[in-house]
Amino acid sequence: MTAEAAKELDELCFLSAQSLPSLKVLKHFQVLKLLGEGSYGKVMLALHRKRGTPMALKFFPRKSTSLTSFLREYNLSLAYCTHPSLTKALGIFFSTPSYYVFAQQACLYGDLYSVVVSEVSLKPRISGFFCCCLKNPYSQ
Repeated sequence: MTAEAAKELDELCFLSAQSLPSLKVLKHFQVLKLLGEGSYGKVMLALHRKRGTPMALKFFPRKSTSLTSFLREYNLSLAYCTHPSLTKALGIFFSTPSYYVFAQQACLYGDLYSVVVSEVSLKPRISGFFCCCLKNPYSQ
């Protein structure tokens, strides 16, 4: 990351830290199922209660995630994940007593690995390689 990009990211984090709301998840979202989990936390498929919009809510435990780390992840997703093949942050971020949370587009049709395996006949050795590279985007 260039010094200029790092400075811009720091500024985004500073500004977003000033407007981090505290919400009750179940008041604003209908949580449907677990999409994935890893060392960072977990991702849940949810519907926005007012709009009915499906989204992936990415939960970062406050015990093991600093506010700075969370805001960097959120702002990187929001500002720099602009490729059509990447899930985008939706501009929704908040905290609960236990988690920092932000919303991303939900991958409703599965991950790339499942599409490649079902659509293309791969040799087991090659598919094993792709399994490592193309796992569910929420399981990283």
